[in-house]
Parts: sequence; C-alpha cells; structure tokens
Amino acid sequence: MPAPSLPYHLVNAFVSPTTPHSGNQAAVVIYPNDTDERINDTFFRLTAHDFHFSETAFLVPIAGEPTEPRYRIRFWTPAVEVPLCGHATLASAYTTLYAVHPDAEAIVFDTHHGLVRCVRSDTGGVVLDMPAHVAAQPDEGTDKALRATMLAAAPSLSPGDLLRVGRLTDFGDGDRVVYELAASVDLEKLPVNLEQFNSAATGQAIVTQLVGADSAGLKINSRIFCPYWGVPEDPVTGAAHTVLGPYYLAGLGARHASTLLAGDLPSATITARQVSQRGGGMRVSLSADGTRVLLNGQAARWGDGLLHAV
Repeated sequence: MPAPSLPYHLVNAFVSPTTPHSGNQAAVVIYPNDTDERINDTFFRLTAHDFHFSETAFLVPIAGEPTEPRYRIRFWTPAVEVPLCGHATLASAYTTLYAVHPDAEAIVFDTHHGLVRCVRSDTGGVVLDMPAHVAAQPDEGTDKALRATMLAAAPSLSPGDLLRVGRLTDFGDGDRVVYELAASVDLEKLPVNLEQFNSAATGQAIVTQLVGADSAGLKINSRIFCPYWGVPEDPVTGAAHTVLGPYYLAGLGARHASTLLAGDLPSATITARQVSQRGGGMRVSLSADGTRVLLNGQAARWGDGLLHAV
C-alpha cells in the first residue's frame, strides 16, 4: 500500500503591512505521526529542492498538551539543512495556530536550538519566542579581513560607511557576520557582489543599519545574503533578527543606538525592515533577562495541497 499523502501549506512570512505578496516564502509539510518512513534527510532534501523556496519546514508531532501542541521541526533550503529558521518557524506557527489547531493557546517547536514557543499576536499574526544570539567583536586580524570582504562585495561603499563588524561562530551552520553601515547608505539600492560572500564561506552576511528612532523604539534596515547555502539574498530572515535584536539593544550596536533613544534600551522595541526585492519586516524585542528574542510578525497562507508518494 502506498504511503498516505502528506499535507503541505504555502505561506508568505513576515509580510509587510502594505501587501501579503511580500515577505519570505516557505512550504510547511506536516506529518501525521512520528513513525512515517518519509521522516528522513533524503526525503527532506529532495522535497525542499522541489519546492525551491528559501526554506521548507517539516513538522513531526510529538507529545504535548491539547492547548499547546508540540512538533519537532526541521528546516531545509534547496541545498542544505539549517538548524534554525525564523521565517519558516513563523510560517509553521501561523499554519498550525490558525488552520490546524485553532483552539490551541500556543504551539511549541523543538528545534536544533531548543524550544520555540509561538502564540497569536493581537493583530492576527504570531509572536515567536526564540533564543538570542550574540555577535562578538572579532579580533583585529579577523575584523580587518571581514571589512575587506564587505568592501569588496559592495565597492561603492567607502571604509567610513562601514561602522562596525560583529561575528557569531556558534550558530551551527557557519558564521553569522554583522556589517553595520551608516544611515546615509542607500541599503535598498546598494549593489552587492554575492561571489565575495560565497568565496569567504560566510554562512550568513547580515548587512544592517540603524536609521532612526521614535516613541515606538528603534528603526533598522537590513539585507541578508546566504549564497554559501544556495540562497543568494534572503527576502526576510527571522533568525538573523535573533542576532540583530541583541546587537542593537544590548551588544555591539547599543552605544550607537543609545544616542538616538533615551531610556532603558534593552526594554525597547525595534521596528525592523528587510529591504530586499520582496520586502517585509517584524517587531523585535528582548526578554527581561536578555536570553530570548521576541519576533512579532504577520503572515499570509496562500495555498495548500497534498504531497503524493513518489
């Protein structure tokens, strides 16, 4: 007897307020139980390649309370597995909270980076409670090399446009490098040579800038490049904002941020825009102890269907 068909959902995650046809796209595949023979890396890889979104999430149900269902979740690009993906988590949470478990109070995902608890927001979206990741100041030699990579990738930048560099080496799938640019740079239109990031074997290049502040908190822009993973430029990247939240509110970028925003910076909220071609964004804040990042985003579920046995 052939294996039963698997349901999937197509979601735009972290969409902008102006259109649902924005954000980052993900497929969400949901297994009926944890004994299905298709729970294996070969199936994950081939299916993710067929969908060919920047991420496909695979959800396997595990023990949980009726009001708080749990799933083991895996994330695959068209080429490789990544340990944590914010936009595919949002897509999965939106699907399960609004379509699969409409009576649940929360959804909990078991990821390679620990548990992620997701609840509905008061604006019809989802709030993700994710682990914080802190970018550190690299040593002098590494800092110089990383700056050279960024300036080679974007030759129109001057050295003075690159304010700071941070590096995270323990994410599990390659370095995350934060490049903070001056607010005067037109990041959205900045020409970038992706091959420079690819040749440097950077897992994720997070190019960001602090563009202002108001009564609602800080405002930042970003663009995220992952050619080493087969994703040239990611449309909207939740996991990168688990780095950017701590970076601006309590880390390397906090001194700069404090010149624009008075008060208790770690308790502030960031309005984050990712100025990719599709565009999108989210609101970012830290937990009281600084170990978690709350990502508040909107999503649009625009399709569903069945995967048949092949």
